[in-house]
Amino acid sequence: MNELDRYGIEHIMVPAVNPSAFEKAIQKNTKVIYIETPSNPLLKITDINAVAKIARKHGIITIIDNTFASPVNQNPIDLGIDIVTHSGTKYIGGHSDLSCGVVVTSKKLVERIWESAIHFGGNLDAQTCYMVERSLKTIVLRVQQQNKNALAIAKFLEGHAKVPRVFYPGLKNHAGHAIAKKQMPGGFGGMLSFEITSDPTRFINKLKYIKRAVSLGGVESTICTPARTSHAKLTPEERKKVGISDKLLRLSVGIEETTDLIEDLQRAL
Repeated sequence: MNELDRYGIEHIMVPAVNPSAFEKAIQKNTKVIYIETPSNPLLKITDINAVAKIARKHGIITIIDNTFASPVNQNPIDLGIDIVTHSGTKYIGGHSDLSCGVVVTSKKLVERIWESAIHFGGNLDAQTCYMVERSLKTIVLRVQQQNKNALAIAKFLEGHAKVPRVFYPGLKNHAGHAIAKKQMPGGFGGMLSFEITSDPTRFINKLKYIKRAVSLGGVESTICTPARTSHAKLTPEERKKVGISDKLLRLSVGIEETTDLIEDLQRAL
């Protein structure tokens, strides 16, 4: 948000996932609605098509961060979104060995974006382009296995006495399950988060296969504590307000054998 302020871009944060909240926040000078679904790190679900309809009614461009879902599981352009972005470093790259970003949109909009990209100087070298192309050949196979693993792990954690809360849109008791089922036909993704009753650091230190790391979307399973990483700059009060406790863990599920991952979590718990 500091960067938006630096460029003189006004913005309004909409904490709710209810589309009507976005409409209420629209001002006379609103140009863009930007959403992320599933969200990081609580996997909240926003109705993409509903937001797109509201934006079209007001002549506003829509942008979505589709990183958590991946293009295998969710295709927002089919649901009315104008611009789709991905952190290509994650599922598109898939091997934790490259850094890139992706923008998918219409020819008309991409010409404007391309011009800005040239001015800002962001481009990929030939080696990174090769690595992205390599990764795209296996993205469907990778994501399908990650979907399978994540759902099995979420169901396991949901029934564990030391795990009071699990956040995964593939679970039927998830608040956004019905919408996710409709707009994520490919699967519910490889990301989930959960709270534990014990100390998160001790828990992570006991894991054998799942590694501590802040990135995500790779073939290996990784875990982190959002309160100490992605949301460390927020005050404890601010984190509490958005539902991020000190005992929340975010798990990026890889393509390992399902039973190995569940046994690893069981042992650490």
